[in-house]
Amino acid sequence: MSQSCHKVKKGSGTLTNEQMFEMYMKGDKKAREQLILKNINLVRHIANKYYVLFEVDNYKDFDLEDLIQIGTIGLIKAIEKYDPSMGNKFSTYAVIWIKQTIRRALEGHEETLSLDEKINNEGEEDNLTFIDMLKDKSFIIDEELEKKEFKSEVWAALKEKLTEQELEFIKLKFVYGLTENSIAERMGMTNKEFRNFKSRLKNNLRTKVRKLKVIYRHWIDENTFYVKAVDYSKPKVQTSFTTSTVELTVMKRELLREKLREIIKNTPPEKLGEIMRNTPMI
Repeated sequence: MSQSCHKVKKGSGTLTNEQMFEMYMKGDKKAREQLILKNINLVRHIANKYYVLFEVDNYKDFDLEDLIQIGTIGLIKAIEKYDPSMGNKFSTYAVIWIKQTIRRALEGHEETLSLDEKINNEGEEDNLTFIDMLKDKSFIIDEELEKKEFKSEVWAALKEKLTEQELEFIKLKFVYGLTENSIAERMGMTNKEFRNFKSRLKNNLRTKVRKLKVIYRHWIDENTFYVKAVDYSKPKVQTSFTTSTVELTVMKRELLREKLREIIKNTPPEKLGEIMRNTPMI
């Protein structure tokens, strides 16, 4: 979304998201309200996307308005945690928080965790808490190992009953996030052929695809140590910008995924197989 979509008029000039955020940090509470209202369409856009992606019309506990409200909570969190010194536009940062907040609610992770809550399994002697985990460098992820474990977990669940064509469809749609038009083109299908292909898959693939989405999102959450709680290890200063290691990791992975999608999008069809074989999942 272009920067011009995020400007509002004030007198004879305009204010960007970043300028309004600066006003809020200087004590202008109305600037915060304007920032929320100005970005509510961004929340609606993302909520609509997840409403379709997760087939929320089949859910008993969620509807579109619920997703919009949940996404607005993510937007508010983005306002409270945004750090302009990191060099990212506010809209880029807000999208990450909105997506994560909606996604976690849909996947049943909506409960708030305390940093003092013990994370050990029942019966274990060590009283490790989330705050201990965040401080302990021994919890740094071995990314290559995690990628291998993730691949094994996903494809063990799907590979036995799916054809290569079906696996390719899942990778393109749910791992790389391509649009269906792009997928049809890369799979060498006409629109009619692709519609027929999806129709044939609908009944036997729905459960497997939903399982893949949950596994994939759960893996991303686990590997970024996302904790929905205030980081009390840092002082909250109104004029100071602080970003936790957890947030930086989330940002890094989100930006890497976006970069990977762009690479795949611009890759000639004949090179796609090679890319998919040699590129680790992000």
